[in-house]
Amino acid sequence: MAINIGKVTFGNLWRSHTEVFNLVVSHLNHYPEMEALDIYTLIYQGSMGPTYLSDTREAYEEQLLHEFAEVEGNPEQILWESIRPDGELVRVHMAGLKGRGGKAQKLITLSLWTVSVFIGDQDDLINGWKTFCDICSENRLRKFDQGEIATITNWAQENNYPSARHSRVFRAAYDPHYRLMKREFLQTLMESV
Repeated sequence: MAINIGKVTFGNLWRSHTEVFNLVVSHLNHYPEMEALDIYTLIYQGSMGPTYLSDTREAYEEQLLHEFAEVEGNPEQILWESIRPDGELVRVHMAGLKGRGGKAQKLITLSLWTVSVFIGDQDDLINGWKTFCDICSENRLRKFDQGEIATITNWAQENNYPSARHSRVFRAAYDPHYRLMKREFLQTLMESV
């Protein structure tokens, strides 16, 4: 259970059925094709934060620059979305950023800065996934198959709760290209755009 009073939170938001339910529903409203694996990915990213997608910083920068160059800018796409109940981390969508005149170099700098300052918590991941499972077993979210959830749970437990990619269905429907960033860095990202 968690209680919010102004900007102060008491308790673990990842254990709050209301907070996790609201987070999941907000993403389902944007991405109705989401599967249980995509919810696991969302909870993983929100609790563990960003990690390098490459072995070195240079390779990460090169990969992001290449991906940014390939993405078609779209000012109609959302720029960012929260991936935590407390809103501390967001996904910054490359198409939305590029469509608004944003620069890849700023995204690189701020996403790497986020890697260096955000401390992930595996207990939050475990609690968030358990809360999602409970919400589904209570039939508050009927979209997700209990067998699929059990398979993901067993896989996560056997592999010490690793990161995961979005499902094939999600990738085909939404072609996601984003990086994780602390929400407080959004203003810096958009300066001089």
